[in-house]
Amino acid sequence: MREIKFRAWDKSRKEKEYINNMYWFEENGVDDINNNVFLDFMQYTGLKDKNGKEIYEGDILAYKGLDGRNLNLVVKWSERDATFLFGGVRTDYAITGEVVGDIYENPDLINQES
Repeated sequence: MREIKFRAWDKSRKEKEYINNMYWFEENGVDDINNNVFLDFMQYTGLKDKNGKEIYEGDILAYKGLDGRNLNLVVKWSERDATFLFGGVRTDYAITGEVVGDIYENPDLINQES
């Protein structure tokens, strides 16, 4: 079974937090999970990159394309495909990529050749 985990980007403090249990919200003063405008949630994909690092929604992966180019691609959830994609590619291939950052701390890496 896939492990269900989340992390959150705290927009007000500009920090990333890993949410290990439901008590995290209470411990961190989050009263209403659904309407909290200060947090952006990112779900764990259940996959790890080629170095064994967990891959979350919003991560940027350095990936070598079939054409030989090195690309930095963002992990996103696709409602249509009901799966996580990175750069339009199913995340099954993510294990050949490497997490190099995320959309909050490293937005300059998005869509750049590495």
